[in-house]
Amino acid sequence: QAEWNSAKTDEKKVQEKLDKYLEKIKANGTSTMDVEEENVDGFDTLGKVKIIMATNRPDTLDPALMRPGRLDRKIEIPLPNEQARLDILKIHAAPIAKRGDIDYEAIVKLSDGFNGADMRNVCTEAGMFAIRVERDYVQEDDFSKAVRKVAESKKLESKLDYKAQGTS
Repeated sequence: QAEWNSAKTDEKKVQEKLDKYLEKIKANGTSTMDVEEENVDGFDTLGKVKIIMATNRPDTLDPALMRPGRLDRKIEIPLPNEQARLDILKIHAAPIAKRGDIDYEAIVKLSDGFNGADMRNVCTEAGMFAIRVERDYVQEDDFSKAVRKVAESKKLESKLDYKAQGTS
């Protein structure tokens, strides 16, 4: 019972901190990152409560957030290798209606630098290509076009990020 009450108290403390955090953002019109930095330093010790932050864009993090003592651990998860991308593609392609043989290995060879979300997007785009020609199933050609489309959008995204950083 004591452990349950302690957990409820910790939960209440966290909720109060989060409420204050959101109030600051609303009241000041402050950027989320400014308030985030303030709160990383401002949290009280909450015992068993852990706060986890995640990003797929570490290049956009404010350096102040990464100063020593701010975070206990930094865990980097690299992009999936070819075998992992193949596994991810097969997982997301499994529920899709397909016709004909699909050479997943050939599709994965075109996906260097893709993350799991990109592989799922390949499946979504393959479905969209099939829908555009009024088919209720996908075939290998749909996957091939989809992986190229996702690769092209990643290149465009990289160019836009590069220009946004002021190095056009």
